[in-house]
Amino acid sequence: GQKVAYDLELFSTAALRETPEALVALHRDYIRAGCGVITTGSYAVTRFYLDKVDEGSRVSELAALSVSLAKTARSAEKAA
Repeated sequence: GQKVAYDLELFSTAALRETPEALVALHRDYIRAGCGVITTGSYAVTRFYLDKVDEGSRVSELAALSVSLAKTARSAEKAA
């Protein structure tokens, strides 16, 4: 499998920050498996978690990135 960043303080936000390509691959795997709905990896993209690493100001940026990665995966699978 593909390596995905993980941090006990940041949870899924670590993957967004450090290994976004792994999230696209994961979304694509789910789509290929037949999922009609995918969700973003943004449940921990909150000021509470990001303040732990002095990045609380990045909430909007990372939330938008999580949506963009899901859309990228969807588009890639439509084109495949």
